[in-house]
Amino acid sequence: MKRFPERINKVVLIGCTNNTQTLTLSEKILMKLFSPIVWPIPWKSMVKMSAKSSGETEYTHKYMEKVLEDIGKKRFLEIMNSMMGKAFDDSPNYRFPFPVLLILGKKDKTGNIIKSMTNWPKKDKNGVLKTVPNAGHNANMDSPEFVNQFILDYLEK
Repeated sequence: MKRFPERINKVVLIGCTNNTQTLTLSEKILMKLFSPIVWPIPWKSMVKMSAKSSGETEYTHKYMEKVLEDIGKKRFLEIMNSMMGKAFDDSPNYRFPFPVLLILGKKDKTGNIIKSMTNWPKKDKNGVLKTVPNAGHNANMDSPEFVNQFILDYLEK
């Protein structure tokens, strides 16, 4: 979005945190401690916990288990550390210059996603929040028909 803003006129974000929000002290500490806390956990246990927290359906759990097993612990931690490090830009006054559809699984159990997505449209008038009732973090996998309808309605406007 930063490199080619002229190519974008709408965005859909599913289960995202607002990377420009100001984090609380405890959120900053947890981000720094993520790898040291997670590293000693056996990988098979981590896969099960992460898959379970990613969704509400057996389909989502199995898919996430497969994805996590394929990428492995080292790559998983690299991805998580990059998302929790460089991706955050403490710019609380940033606003999207175009409409943004924010899709949140009501049962999302990951990080600060519920708090962040719920507050997002209060701070950015371009953000429109839609909540998927029986879905977790991977709302598009837990409830694809529901999410697809939100997206189609949004794109047709």
